[in-house]
Amino acid sequence: MSALPPSDPLPVTETPAAAVQAAARWSDWLLGRDPRQRVRAFRSLLALLGYCVGALLLQFGVHTDSYRLNPLHADLIGLWSLLGGGCFFIAQRSGITRRLRHDPSLTQAQILFGFSVIALMYAIAGPGRGAVLIMLQLILVFGIFNLSGRQAWGLSLVCILIMGCTMLAMALGQPLRYPPDQEFVHFAIMATAVPMMAVLTGQIASLRERLKRQRLELRAAAAHNLRLAQHDALTQLYNRGYMQELLARYAQQHHTPPLIITLIDVDHFKTINDSHGHSVGDAVLIALAQHMQQALPSPHVVSRWGGEEFLVLSPLSHRDQVSKSLEVLRVALKQRPLLTGYPDLEVTFSAGVATHREDETLAQTLTRADQALYTAKADGRDVMRIASRF
Repeated sequence: MSALPPSDPLPVTETPAAAVQAAARWSDWLLGRDPRQRVRAFRSLLALLGYCVGALLLQFGVHTDSYRLNPLHADLIGLWSLLGGGCFFIAQRSGITRRLRHDPSLTQAQILFGFSVIALMYAIAGPGRGAVLIMLQLILVFGIFNLSGRQAWGLSLVCILIMGCTMLAMALGQPLRYPPDQEFVHFAIMATAVPMMAVLTGQIASLRERLKRQRLELRAAAAHNLRLAQHDALTQLYNRGYMQELLARYAQQHHTPPLIITLIDVDHFKTINDSHGHSVGDAVLIALAQHMQQALPSPHVVSRWGGEEFLVLSPLSHRDQVSKSLEVLRVALKQRPLLTGYPDLEVTFSAGVATHREDETLAQTLTRADQALYTAKADGRDVMRIASRF
């Protein structure tokens, strides 16, 4: 029995996901990956496509008896529009315009170039010049989301001047092809529509500025609320809620990084409040918090854990710095008063330090640090104790 002939391989079809990825690669190649650059390059590409359509219509007019366009003039204007549009697109795609702080989109330059192209097309279009005026509106729409109201009015006046001079020159030079009465009507329509576009652009610019201002205010409010949620109102240190969240994030990691937890408690703080008042007690906490932040800068995380108690979270690699810095601070408090206005007020603190082990949770490490703190209190206060391993 003869073997069956091998079947033809099935055709490989591209999956929708692969097609989307291919389209994304082509889009990145054409427009770049930077989001702002992509927007600017896309707009320039649309303008270039518009110039391509205009150049094709000019060639259509050359080969159509109804328009009888001059072939040389059509070729030169089409070449001018394509070269200019291509240069603007290349400038946007290459990213060199990002160095321009005020107008990286080259909006005003592109609009002025568009005016020159429209004026030249109008000068040779003859019976088709009405369509050219429609393209003029497209040029003005190009800057509606980028221009300020003042810029829009300035460009509108330039547009009216350029097109008015073009219409006047054609009406005087070729009155049969450009009847003066028709040019007057064209100018009146153009001189009315263009300022309307400027008004609309100014309104959109005002709305854009208001939205920008509101967005900045929202960001500032969000940052302020986040700080209020994460920081202690008195000492401006991180609060207990933030530290609990930070410890929970570390605990959720597959391998908890080697950490040191230090609990610090102000000795006899109730006596300070009772003897000098709560305002002095608050001043003690604020001053001590500032000293701890200076002694234990980043990557240490200093927080107010509650009342007169502070918690410091440190990487294991900075273990020696924790002990040395707290000892320096402890000795400094003995040598000079914490509050300059109360030279007789002696402020000391006790500390318990625990190193996180791989065979325990962070909650267990925190418990050992708390036990070490109680040991320091039991040993007479004003000392630091290291938690035992068990």
